[in-house]
Amino acid sequence: MSTTAIIVIAVVVLLVIWVAALQIMLDEGKDHDWFESNYIITLAIIAAIGFAAFLIWELTEPNPVVDLKVFRHSGFWTSTLSMCLMFGAFFGINVTTPLWLQTCMNFTSTWAGRTTCVQGLAALTVATIAARLSGTKDCRKLIFCGILWMGLITYLRSFMDTDVDYWIAAIPLFMMGLGLPFVFVPISTQSMMSVLPEEMDSAAGLINFCRSLTGAFATSIINTYWENQTNYKHEQLSYLLDSYGEYFNGLIRSGIDPEVARGIIDRLTTQQSIMLATNTVMQACAVVFVIAAFSIWFGPNTNKIREEIARRNQQEG
Repeated sequence: MSTTAIIVIAVVVLLVIWVAALQIMLDEGKDHDWFESNYIITLAIIAAIGFAAFLIWELTEPNPVVDLKVFRHSGFWTSTLSMCLMFGAFFGINVTTPLWLQTCMNFTSTWAGRTTCVQGLAALTVATIAARLSGTKDCRKLIFCGILWMGLITYLRSFMDTDVDYWIAAIPLFMMGLGLPFVFVPISTQSMMSVLPEEMDSAAGLINFCRSLTGAFATSIINTYWENQTNYKHEQLSYLLDSYGEYFNGLIRSGIDPEVARGIIDRLTTQQSIMLATNTVMQACAVVFVIAAFSIWFGPNTNKIREEIARRNQQEG
């Protein structure tokens, strides 16, 4: 086996080790109370050391397996940053929404799926328009408007209550879906145009890897935050809802068994706490969307990149 093959295998093994340690930490952190557990701390140390070693190795290797030098292009790193922030918030919403619909609104898994799938239907209706505009316009403007639109819809969703029906839940998701093609299509165009032709394979792999890793990270963080907020809101509402026992005593006087009465109050409190926690998550995601939208302006004008590519092609021709 050649030296090059051994190096490639070693790099891949190192990549697998730190990514696997990070993924397991994110997946199981919530169940082990995060860094209160030695198991989670060990995984975090393995992931940190592995990532540092991988980073140093790839940056100093003349022929790296993963070409991290593509991040020197401002158009690429800003696109990657904006994509990761946007995708993290978007993925967090897609994780939280079905949980909210099934645990708080009593939707079945089928109806929860039908509610969330309208995003894809909306995206299909405008995908062609987004692709056409990405080929002629400054992609930063499309990305900015698309992400800001998604942030606005997410913020409006943070004012929902437990009286919503299918359409009230589905319509905002449909409206959010209209913004998706104006993010994914132009951000891919912006990132790939910003790198050299020989760097495109590495760039495509890196941005997809970062997006996938962000999705895993966002899922863990959002789930933990949502559950913590639910418990916090439940504790607050338990005191505020019936602090003097009037509602409980009223149920008892109406002939309801005390245990049943406590169950009714607890279910009501749990439902409202889940709703409030979901609204809090939506507000946090809306803030992330806004940050993602403005971060794209650190990149270059797409039209200038097109001019540079055309000039380079003329010189080579």
